[in-house]
Amino acid sequence: MQSVEELRDILSQLQEELKSRREQAAQSELLLSGIESLLSTEAGSDPFAIAFQSLGCILQHDDALALVAERRTEARGKSGDDLLCVSATQKSALGRRVQPDKILKKVLAGRVASGLAGAASPIVTGEDRAALYLPINFGETRGIVVLWRNADKDGFGRQDIALGRRFAPLTNQALSMRDRARTEETNRMLRVQSRELEKQAHFDTLTGLPNRIKIDMILEDAIANGGADDRFALAFLDVNKFKRVNDYYGHEIGDALLLSVAERLNTHLGEGDVAARISGDEFLLLIRSVPDRAELGFFIDHLAEVLSNTHSLRGFLIDASSAIGVSRFPEDGTDQVQLRRAADMAMYRSKASGGALPVIFDAGMAHELTAKMELETRLHDAIEREDFVPFFQPKIDIRNGALHGFEVLLRWRTGEAEYTAPGAFLSTAEEQGLLDRIMFQAVRKLVDDLPLLTGRFGRKVKLSINVTPTQLKDREFMKRLLALLSSAELRGRLVLEITEDEALDVELFRTHIQPELARNEILVSIDDFGTGYSNLAQLAALEAYELKIDRALIAGIHRDPAKQQIVSMICAIARNAGEKTVAEGVEDPEDLDFLRHHTAVDMVQGYIFARPMPLADLLVYRFPDAAWDKPAHSA
Repeated sequence: MQSVEELRDILSQLQEELKSRREQAAQSELLLSGIESLLSTEAGSDPFAIAFQSLGCILQHDDALALVAERRTEARGKSGDDLLCVSATQKSALGRRVQPDKILKKVLAGRVASGLAGAASPIVTGEDRAALYLPINFGETRGIVVLWRNADKDGFGRQDIALGRRFAPLTNQALSMRDRARTEETNRMLRVQSRELEKQAHFDTLTGLPNRIKIDMILEDAIANGGADDRFALAFLDVNKFKRVNDYYGHEIGDALLLSVAERLNTHLGEGDVAARISGDEFLLLIRSVPDRAELGFFIDHLAEVLSNTHSLRGFLIDASSAIGVSRFPEDGTDQVQLRRAADMAMYRSKASGGALPVIFDAGMAHELTAKMELETRLHDAIEREDFVPFFQPKIDIRNGALHGFEVLLRWRTGEAEYTAPGAFLSTAEEQGLLDRIMFQAVRKLVDDLPLLTGRFGRKVKLSINVTPTQLKDREFMKRLLALLSSAELRGRLVLEITEDEALDVELFRTHIQPELARNEILVSIDDFGTGYSNLAQLAALEAYELKIDRALIAGIHRDPAKQQIVSMICAIARNAGEKTVAEGVEDPEDLDFLRHHTAVDMVQGYIFARPMPLADLLVYRFPDAAWDKPAHSA
């Protein structure tokens, strides 16, 4: 039987053990609170600042700072550690450095220490106070958190040191967990952003279809991995009269039409086929599901029929067919360039026939394509030789036969005294991006020849230059053109001839280009008026100087009442708008006589007076006397 003393000893031990367990439980709660604070704090990316903040709920202190070890190289190649203050309760300590003493070196090695403030005390103001040093490591970076208590308070005791010893390794683990979590979240966000960037880079934002870049990659892969027996087709698709839909119904309906076309393509293409939107109203189709040529013809015909069915778009019924040109791999080409050229030529053949019927590239077009490629080579060579020159055709005042000005026309010098008109090369030059270079070459020669023109015909004679709707929309091109023309003495003498067709963006021209033309005193002429896309509402917005009546309305006018009525209406419209009229393509004396005596046309231009000619011929040319024996019509 145990004595009373022995029982008291046992009870005392149990009480001590209970006290110890209570202390451990309290420490564990404090540690848990600290770790939770550490994991949830938004202290940025500095792990030592995070540990510094989380200590506030574990160990009471009056001042604290966090030090990070930085390696330094001393004289004679020796190295050591500096400690940089990265967080502190006293902001004046931030950024200051200390060299570690014995205590700090032990702490850097992983020990928890306590005592009076040592080497760290100079960077925190105040008298010597009790300090607790905790090692904090993050990856390969070592650090120390130093806590101080004021002299009027108890120092750091055994329990504080024990708590610090438990806190330090748990903090290191928690920081690593936090970093992994942050890394995983960062990686997740990067993956999301990468997918979004991939989508933006490779897919059309309106239709969701692959864009030009993506379809190029897909097509390149199909060609590279195509075996001897692999067959596929490439189809260019262009929505007919799309700009007219935009102009009449607005861009929202135009976008809805493109979406409708994309949806129909996705619905009716076969497995493995790909539809891509490569520009405004142009699509490119990679067709793998129909390798047989005969079946391909039926497939494309059906697709064209589906696309031409009426589109119901926000209350409007829109009829919009599509021109489709098709090439086949490997018959029509074994690389992207060959296949695209063939499909492009077939599509333009489709458009030339009205745009409703698809065209599959064939042997006849192959010869045409070869000739086109040879023409491209010759155009490049001609640009290098500067073979593009201006020609001049006079515009004559119909009232008295006086010279009013010249239309400056482009010609290609193809031999000694041999010149080719633009109709033979213009479309190819524009497709290959050569037209701007060709035009600038001719305009520079015009500027160089201006003193001779002025000396021969005077300063009142006007000069008209043609620009395409595509060039007119290109603000950089127009900026360069105006800079070149403004270098010459052409103010008030230059007329810019534009064709008012589907490609002309009237709003862009009116708001951005015409004010610049006005500042440079450059006039505007509407070419080929009276046929095609003539739009009176948009004509009013252009504020033109003159209208040029298309030659189709002039030829045979003396015997065609319908043409007479149309020309009379055009003259009335122009007169009311304060614009002059020019009759183009006048070749018949009877037509000239009718225009003089029965219309209000202001000027005439055509072979009856002179064909277009180079400057050398123009300077010595004698204009034939016209029979102005009868008074001209007066309106």
